[in-house]
Amino acid sequence: MREEVVHLVRAIRKRYHRLQSCARAVGLAQGALEEAAGWSKERRQFDRRICDFQGIQWKIAEMAIKVETARAVYYKAARDIDRGAPEANMSTSIAKAFCNDAAWEVVNAAFQILGSRGYVRGMFTTEARIRHARHFSVGGGTQEMLLNGIASGVIGEPISQRPPKQLTPAE
Repeated sequence: MREEVVHLVRAIRKRYHRLQSCARAVGLAQGALEEAAGWSKERRQFDRRICDFQGIQWKIAEMAIKVETARAVYYKAARDIDRGAPEANMSTSIAKAFCNDAAWEVVNAAFQILGSRGYVRGMFTTEARIRHARHFSVGGGTQEMLLNGIASGVIGEPISQRPPKQLTPAE
């Protein structure tokens, strides 16, 4: 009985840790989006604000889509945990994988819009966001481990994580 309780506690902690990672990733991406959008209204190039260029508008729109989609996936995982859904483990794994990817992509896009301003060091800067976004992708389970778990859940059986047996060359 004691071993079952320990496994249950570990599973619950893992779910909440992954959910916290999602919240941080979405917040990080939202901040990067807001900073990039604000800067695009200030920065001028060729006598125009850079937000007036269609390429920048598309980049900002794609960033907004990623932020809102990540937020929706994160909220779904939270709802699954709250209602005790059997798919809560899968939902939190999918949410963490998606939110971390989205944060990384949004922060990189913001870095591109900000140009050299993105290199400025500080607590709430794009430079710091890049470091944090990279941390999210390894803390609490790497992307590859999450993908293994998601694939295992979809396929319905454990996925082997051992490397394939090395073949010896024919003599």
